[in-house]
Amino acid sequence: MMNLFSKAVVAHQNGDVETARAIYMAILSRDPEHADTLGMLAMIHLQERKPQEAIPLLQRALDVQPNPSFYSRIGIAYQQLGKWVLAQDAWQKGLAMAPNNSEFMYQLGIARIAQGDREQAKEYWQQALEKQPNHVEVLVNLGMWYREDENIRLAHDCWNRAYKIQPKNPRLRPLYIKSLFEVSLVDPTPIPLLQRAIKIDKNYHQAYGRLAECYLAKGKFKKAFDSCKQAIFLAPEKPEYHHAMGNIYRSTSQDMEALRAYRKARDLGSTHPATMQAIRVLSGEEQQTAD
Repeated sequence: MMNLFSKAVVAHQNGDVETARAIYMAILSRDPEHADTLGMLAMIHLQERKPQEAIPLLQRALDVQPNPSFYSRIGIAYQQLGKWVLAQDAWQKGLAMAPNNSEFMYQLGIARIAQGDREQAKEYWQQALEKQPNHVEVLVNLGMWYREDENIRLAHDCWNRAYKIQPKNPRLRPLYIKSLFEVSLVDPTPIPLLQRAIKIDKNYHQAYGRLAECYLAKGKFKKAFDSCKQAIFLAPEKPEYHHAMGNIYRSTSQDMEALRAYRKARDLGSTHPATMQAIRVLSGEEQQTAD
């Protein structure tokens, strides 16, 4: 029986679900209370988003052999059904059996968020990181918690840690890039953060636009021009980049080019007072009004 079960698990792990299912069913026809098989067959149902079929199998498995992994799976089944109180109850029972299991702490945090208890969720996730500092999903969710609490620095710290572990995580990548940009708005040394964002996403026009402002403030006009030019190339419809280009031209005494850039910003919808004022000054309208 053990060899047959092992064969089924290997097929399951290799993605051959139908073979695994057939073997699991064959095992249960001989031994209806084979707990591990009940748990693995339930796993197939969970993967197929059929929690109603998974739950009775897991309940049978728990009757035979209380096991933390079965509590984890039955909690996931209730999660798929949106029954968060039952999911939480299952995960709490699992945590009681495995008090150092960070996965249960992560799952319980999700359950508390779903029920509107953000503070308890945060506590569970912080406990999970004490047990497993490199738990990426905990870091992602805790970062989102901090972001919603408007603490972008702590959010960035979480996502920075997670990104170093899983740089190709599709859920994490946009969060991390955005955090680099947002931290650059309040950090005294924003340029390295923006350069990091651009290195990850060469099409991130917001970072180029912000980088142009930073270089201009430092008097690095060539770098400011190149960054702003790239921002305009990537998002030519954004009036703020044309306004920024006007500022760069104006700072280097290229007034006609600056006027064209400001007018382009206006034509694209900018009503910013600074844009309007620059156009009046550079076109001579303000002087004519004064006369």
